[in-house]
Amino acid sequence: MRSKRRGRRTAPGRGTTSRICRWCEPDDAKRFGPLGVTANIQGLWAAPDPFVVTLIGQERMLHGYPFRTMADGGADLAMGSDWPVSPADPWLAIHVAVNRWAPPPPGVEVPPLAAGALPPTLDAEHQALTLAQALAAYTSGSTSLVLGRPGRVRVGERADLAVATGDPFEMPAEVLVSLQTAVTVVAGEVVFER
Repeated sequence: MRSKRRGRRTAPGRGTTSRICRWCEPDDAKRFGPLGVTANIQGLWAAPDPFVVTLIGQERMLHGYPFRTMADGGADLAMGSDWPVSPADPWLAIHVAVNRWAPPPPGVEVPPLAAGALPPTLDAEHQALTLAQALAAYTSGSTSLVLGRPGRVRVGERADLAVATGDPFEMPAEVLVSLQTAVTVVAGEVVFER
């Protein structure tokens, strides 16, 4: 973040982005907003990962992906996948950003949880985004980062839209992953239909 601050002094008015934002110090996470840095986050990765724990340790893993700290500090959030490294499914990434746990990949068996229990999370209490924050990061946040202005639904705009198979605000957060994209429109043309 020190280099971002120095960059602001030498190139005022230019936007600054920090990509991935895995493990940053809590004080640095709070500085994104005041420094005008957009946090380009990958929501899908904000879940416990036993393999990563073997590399960096449990304590460091627990402090990973401080999305809410960034948001609470006033940072603009832009969310995307890291395709082809990880799935490009926006609903899976939004599910993880909101719940801070990921369902197992297709074909992977996990022991059943006790009735009403949820899987372990990556500090959901302190770092989970709200559904509104995650949707904004995946839509208008990413549009602002890529196009230099937020996306809007109005006459004269690009008409880049995605329609979900259900209303994410009308379902429990833990089933957000069940949503799919029904229709995608780019520049007013339907490019995908389920």
